[in-house]
Amino acid sequence: MTRAIDMHGHLLNQDYLHLLAAHDATREDGFPLPAFDEDATIAFMDENDIELQLLSLSSPQPFFGDAEESAAFCRRFNDWTAEVVARHPGRFAFCAVLPLPDVDAACAEAVRAMDELGAVGIKLASNSRGLYLGDPSLDPLFAEVDKRGKLVILHPHRPEPLREGLFTSGPVPLYEFLADTTRAVLNMIAHEVPARYPNAHIVVPHCGSFLPNVAARIQTVQPLLVAMGAMEPIDFAGNLARLYFDLAGNPVPTLLPLLASVANPSHILYGSDFPFTNAAIAGKGIAALREFLASDAQLSAHADAIMRENALKLL
Repeated sequence: MTRAIDMHGHLLNQDYLHLLAAHDATREDGFPLPAFDEDATIAFMDENDIELQLLSLSSPQPFFGDAEESAAFCRRFNDWTAEVVARHPGRFAFCAVLPLPDVDAACAEAVRAMDELGAVGIKLASNSRGLYLGDPSLDPLFAEVDKRGKLVILHPHRPEPLREGLFTSGPVPLYEFLADTTRAVLNMIAHEVPARYPNAHIVVPHCGSFLPNVAARIQTVQPLLVAMGAMEPIDFAGNLARLYFDLAGNPVPTLLPLLASVANPSHILYGSDFPFTNAAIAGKGIAALREFLASDAQLSAHADAIMRENALKLL
């Protein structure tokens, strides 16, 4: 059995929880945040033959209107994360959290984290308090990552604005996370971000969210709209082909084949979403994925690549 590399793991600490509590945001996503424990994470990895896990901060985005507060928090959190990684050589890597929507501060922290702390890239929320990925103001940040050939790990965030009282305004991970990721990635494609920054390796979470569902529609309808002068031409297929996708969630038996219909298997990566997905469920998930990959006629030849080798090339 091939050892796995987990490209979707999370961590959090008391500093983060105190920040959220100070802004009444502990339940912003509609569900309680899990605890993070280094030993429990290593135990989960060992039990499931996971060699290395890529760590990043999940949601909510640590910005509540005070740019200096957010920048100071991100600096402390990235320093602490680097210490976690250093305590367990070969078991963890990390992508830095940034104080967006302050782009200048985010660029400075990204450079510091990648050049001084050993971060393998950055984590970006689908939107940072209303600033969506693809916005031209974020180009300097992508340029810094592209210059270094590092990772951009995407993670969904509560949409902004979001009408209160709707079903999804409570437990936003049920639907809005997927919708917001898709919205953000489509906006990136509309602005040719993947094509313009080919060395910034962008990883889309949760089996591509809704991208596999809408890809065919966009590629069919876009030429009609371009011909009518309703939109500018976009190389949707070319930009889509540059993206990577993790399998956090429930990829088998349905979502992985759907993703593989629009993504090259060389761009598909295992992800657990631990500890937001607890050890029992994540353990069942990786076992089911391995069983599916071993038996699937189309994907069995790519099993080792999906579970480990694709990630190894990026890291």
